[in-house]
Amino acid sequence: MKINTVTNSQSKNNKLFVVLLCTTFLGFGVYLGWKNVPGFIKANFILLRDSQLIPSLLENNELDTLHLNIPFKNFQKIQSKRLEAIENKRLVRTDDDFVKAEISINGKEQIPCQLRLKGHLSDHWSGDKFSLRVNLKKNNLINGMSTFSIQDPATRSDTLEWAFLTNLKKEGCISIRYYFVNLIINGKKMGIYALEEHFSKEMVEANQRRLGVIGYFDDYFFWKKYPPTFHKNISWQSIYLSAEPKVRETKKLELNPSLNVQAHSTIKLMQALKEKELPASKILDHEETGKFLAITRLWSTNHGLGIDDINFYFNPVTSLLEPIGFDGQSGAVPMECFFSSNVNPWVKYALEDSKIAKSYTFYLNKFSDYEYLLKLKSNLIKEESNYRKLLLAEMLWEEPIQIWKDPKLINNYDPWEELFKRADQIKKELSEDNLTSGYANIDSNSSELCLFIRNTTTQPVELKNIKVGEKVLNHDEIMTSNSNSSYFQAREKTFVLPPLMEQQEIKPKFIRLTLGKYKLNKPEIIEVECRLWGLDKGTDTILYSVETLSFDSDLLPLSSPELQLNGLDFNLLDNKITIEEGNYSVEKNIYIPSGYIVSIDKGTTLNFFQGTTFVSESPILALGTEEKNIEFKSFSENWSGVLLYNTSAYSKFKWLNISDVSGVGKASNQNGQEINGWNMTGGITAYKSPIEFENCHFKNFQTEDALNIISSTFTLNKCTFVNLYSDAFDGDFVTGNLKQCVFKDVNGDGVDFSGSLVMVEKCVFKNIKDKAISVGENSSVNINSCSIDSVSYGVVSKDLSETIVASGTKITNASNAAFAAFQKKETFGPASISVFNTNIMSCNKRFLIQNGSIGKLDGELLPNEVFDTKELYEN
Repeated sequence: MKINTVTNSQSKNNKLFVVLLCTTFLGFGVYLGWKNVPGFIKANFILLRDSQLIPSLLENNELDTLHLNIPFKNFQKIQSKRLEAIENKRLVRTDDDFVKAEISINGKEQIPCQLRLKGHLSDHWSGDKFSLRVNLKKNNLINGMSTFSIQDPATRSDTLEWAFLTNLKKEGCISIRYYFVNLIINGKKMGIYALEEHFSKEMVEANQRRLGVIGYFDDYFFWKKYPPTFHKNISWQSIYLSAEPKVRETKKLELNPSLNVQAHSTIKLMQALKEKELPASKILDHEETGKFLAITRLWSTNHGLGIDDINFYFNPVTSLLEPIGFDGQSGAVPMECFFSSNVNPWVKYALEDSKIAKSYTFYLNKFSDYEYLLKLKSNLIKEESNYRKLLLAEMLWEEPIQIWKDPKLINNYDPWEELFKRADQIKKELSEDNLTSGYANIDSNSSELCLFIRNTTTQPVELKNIKVGEKVLNHDEIMTSNSNSSYFQAREKTFVLPPLMEQQEIKPKFIRLTLGKYKLNKPEIIEVECRLWGLDKGTDTILYSVETLSFDSDLLPLSSPELQLNGLDFNLLDNKITIEEGNYSVEKNIYIPSGYIVSIDKGTTLNFFQGTTFVSESPILALGTEEKNIEFKSFSENWSGVLLYNTSAYSKFKWLNISDVSGVGKASNQNGQEINGWNMTGGITAYKSPIEFENCHFKNFQTEDALNIISSTFTLNKCTFVNLYSDAFDGDFVTGNLKQCVFKDVNGDGVDFSGSLVMVEKCVFKNIKDKAISVGENSSVNINSCSIDSVSYGVVSKDLSETIVASGTKITNASNAAFAAFQKKETFGPASISVFNTNIMSCNKRFLIQNGSIGKLDGELLPNEVFDTKELYEN
């Protein structure tokens, strides 16, 4: 056998090859790690596993496309600011951050704008999709907005923010507009962005509210405390109390005296909220706040309740604040009961008010109902699914940092499943059946039966009935020895126990209810029927044995709103107030809280002193007769008028004469009484209050509108409006009918509708200085058999409105035009008017139809004209 041997030279070559091979693999591994190739493969592999990916890749992208053209120098300034923020881990804004640019939508004309980098934290600017704040110049608008942000949808929980804000808007709460768009910057496709409206007058108008002020809390101390610039001498507890209330768009407010007054009131109300100087329901609209908080809880968007995000709208009609939906970030903060202590201070104080607490629980129960959620899902799912699929498809082959930034989009995430889970949790809380605890005894000194009771939950609990033996005690047979006991509701004839808050757990207290004197021959049982405050259905009966011991506690009561019927003779039976027939001098304001029905006897005359008002949160029945009219008039000079607010039942007025009203607030007319920013355009105003007028007479009004009905249903039948300073009847977001009414000697419009659905039939208009019938802001109005004489315009349809003038209508002596259709406001669009079988005589012009609007006569199109609408209002 021959043995082969390996030379030393060959051995060295083999070792060198092995070393070289290992080094190559090591270098390649380092390179792959440096480029994060494994992370890229893993992230995209998880994405590829998603069953929704293939359908998403086939989804049609029909989103609007925004083009931003930013000059090179200005773009470099933004990039420099972004690098500075990345290095400092915080964006610190300065006054000169804005740069000039141009923006367009869907290839339309370029609009000048200014923009800057936006967002305190890195989710807004750490990746390729950086956020920008855009302000349009020269009164330009895009989709009805003048100022907005564009940002990565992931910063607002992708489609969840859109769904939350849409839900708010569908329920009539104020929220910003929120869209998804394709963004191109200097020719580079940036992908899908979220377009988020900022706070402006256009936002207020889009929410069907009157022009008003928006307030917020200065977040200076919030960001001082927030890492990484953590300041040890600033506490979380002090941030809220240190936050100064401010108002937005201060430069515009300074140019408007009335809005300036409202701004002052906004700040004062926010200070009162922060310092707990007024009951919360005198600061916040309890109905809107309850709805807002319930929807926020449902979507787990309590991030938007934070001191650095919450904004409030000052409603000039009610002088109350309404919260605005913004930056909810669903799931960013764990879902919790808002009655607990671990919630924002303003929310906690709001829910200490029984009216807000009741509204919140009512709507929480309504919105978490399974049928409600199914309907909501069916209304939103098609659009939401389209957005979600487009966002998912866009993530494929993205860098890992971008994919992991959107964890809710991957792994077959279903937002509706999460919504139903949250609603199920809420329903479990609302179905709690152990709502109270306590004990009862006979007081040894007074021989009175006393019940010591407390709430076991963090939500207010209503004591519906209390039964001793076989006797059910009425309200008058129950007293509380706690003179300051909170949530004692004398007016609503029930008791409401305050929530058991966390700070009370160390020393829980009971409320003592005195049930009368009893000599008990045997051990007695007290039955307490109770339910969560705000629920209409479902009660729980809890039994308490009477003990021999007694115990006193010291909880504070909540005094009910005071009924003010100064100087009027009235009877009060149950919840019905009857003002007896008489001739009264009303020297002080009349105020009627909710929970009543008010009846005014026929033949009654109320003589109001100058500056006095009549405000009611309860429905009014003023039913006069032809022989015995009811009169609201001035004692010597003009009085300020009537406000009906948020009445659930119809108010009815028959044979009522109303005269000499000057109104509240100087924003609409200089004769109004200035009361801390409270402003009513109407001398008689009904807000969220269904109402009927029959054979009523309105005369000598100095207000912008004699009658203003807002967000209500109504009927006007055989009413007369005479000698008015401005408009006769203004309907905003209303549904109703006008029949056989007369409008005469009116210095403004006869009737004016915005966002409304109305029938006008057999009405007479004579000597109307402006328009007899004005139909605007996406209204739909049918007119039939009306007589119009001596007016500027007969019937005007404007701003996306549809107006039909049926047969039998006659227009005589219209100094400008008998019929017109045009666009007045930029946020709306052209209008249409269809006229059938009418009689037009002695009019300067029969039809005035602006180019883009539609006019028809007996089904035939009318010619259009090119003109500037502003010129019509300057003449």
